[in-house]
Amino acid sequence: SEVFNSVQDELYNERDSFIFTNIVSTHHPYTFGKKEKREFFGDVEEQELREAIDGYNHEEYLGGDEIIWDRRKMEIRRRGYLASINFVDRYLEILYDSSPEDTVFIVIGDHGELFGEYEREGSPLIGHHFGTFKELVHVPCFIFSKSQIELEVDEDALFSMRDLPEI
Repeated sequence: SEVFNSVQDELYNERDSFIFTNIVSTHHPYTFGKKEKREFFGDVEEQELREAIDGYNHEEYLGGDEIIWDRRKMEIRRRGYLASINFVDRYLEILYDSSPEDTVFIVIGDHGELFGEYEREGSPLIGHHFGTFKELVHVPCFIFSKSQIELEVDEDALFSMRDLPEI
């Protein structure tokens, strides 16, 4: 929330400027609030939640150490990701509601996450370090504003972040 408060201040203090914020709440280990914890993990004990979300580091995983992931742990980890997205959405709504009328928001995901959709040598792939699977490279891009802005964007087309229009 510190980052969001800072951005909120910048929106009012820095007229005619560009503000970039890299929100890492949706990166492992996922960040979410008490509201999301209640909503997404009401059936999960604290220790089980921590083990599923913080259960490995990339050096161990990529180094070939045997890490056992059961379906429940994978599901809890996936819920952690969804909870972090929900957490960011709440703050984006607050930023939007409190922003000046002429503010343009461009929200782009940098990559997706894998939660065992694919395997390598019998182990589920978890995270985003394992290639260019569609779940990793098809990421959201939203461009929106309170006021009407004219953009010529084919909403059904695939494009690169380099193709974003100048605003």
